[in-house]
Amino acid sequence: MPGTGASVVAIALAQGLAEVSARRRAGQVLLVDLCRHADQAVLHDTRALVPGIQEVVEAFRLDRPSADALRDQTFEVVERGYRLLLGLRRARD
Repeated sequence: MPGTGASVVAIALAQGLAEVSARRRAGQVLLVDLCRHADQAVLHDTRALVPGIQEVVEAFRLDRPSADALRDQTFEVVERGYRLLLGLRRARD
């Protein structure tokens, strides 16, 4: 439901987990926008809508992509310490 703050909470959670992960020298944190009306691209000002979840799904249809290939499908959010995988470009997708 729009306006509930769920996207902002997801950002805060990802940032908090990234901080804990960095202290433990663990793996990176990935925020995946799986909402039907995806708005993380706007909230993160990515200025691009590609790549996103559709490209990742397509990559798995064809083969099993490597971790590096999947990482290339995400955006690095340096100031927050995590990576972002954009969601659907249109709700009907």
